[in-house]
Amino acid sequence: MVLLGASKDPKKWGFIILANLIDGGFRGRIYPVNPREEEILGLRVYRSVKDLPETPDLAVIVVPPSSVVSVVKDCANKGIRAGVVITAGFAEIGDGGERLQREMVQVARSGGMMLMGPNCNGIMNPSNKLYAQMPSIFPPPGPIAIVAQSGTVAISIARRSVVKGFGCSKYISTGNEADLHFEDYLEYLGHNTITASNGMDGLKMLKSEKYDLVITNIVMPYVSGVGIISVIKEESASLPVIAITAHGKTPERLAAEKRADVVLRKPFEMKKLTDYVVELLGC
Repeated sequence: MVLLGASKDPKKWGFIILANLIDGGFRGRIYPVNPREEEILGLRVYRSVKDLPETPDLAVIVVPPSSVVSVVKDCANKGIRAGVVITAGFAEIGDGGERLQREMVQVARSGGMMLMGPNCNGIMNPSNKLYAQMPSIFPPPGPIAIVAQSGTVAISIARRSVVKGFGCSKYISTGNEADLHFEDYLEYLGHNTITASNGMDGLKMLKSEKYDLVITNIVMPYVSGVGIISVIKEESASLPVIAITAHGKTPERLAAEKRADVVLRKPFEMKKLTDYVVELLGC
């Protein structure tokens, strides 16, 4: 894999993520990229993607927003087919960021590249010892996959899963979902017999041999909690759904709550949620 925006500054994401990859024991080759450095954390640093000796499977991007489009283009031209854009400063900041985000997606798609993010905090695949995320947490392999728009929610769930002994099968921070969307991750995770997903509007599907559970966090105004819950119910009418909602009584939010089996309204303690899941899963 290649990390674009690798840094020697311990306070920057480019250092933290590189350190997590190394400390987590990633089994593949790691190529840091920074045109101003020669070595970081004992690894040779390359000036650009073009200089890499091979085509990586994955690009993790933490360069400034103004550089993301050109970096994505370089990755696509190199033949890289998947990228995680951790950089913020896109649609979440207004019209200018939204235009930049659309351009980024257009460049990626024209080059045959899929993107996660932007404005996310990374991914984990513990079975492959891939910990390409900002928080320094290393869950062991386990039955629960976490997919969340909110990095804070995702990491809170991940930390509690470690404390409670769940482990983690996959961790996906979806961010702005400029290219790949929650349903893409749900489809991917759905092929696993033991998995758990927590998606864009915070949807989390926890599956085990004993129990199936969906938790959906309906807080983003541009996300259809109704639609996601309806899709889950269509797939399995008996699948319980826990809806986490914010303050306010918009028609969308009220309609989604009616379709859920259990409703938790913010603010609430993450401990309360995860302890409830522990009880349901029999862990």
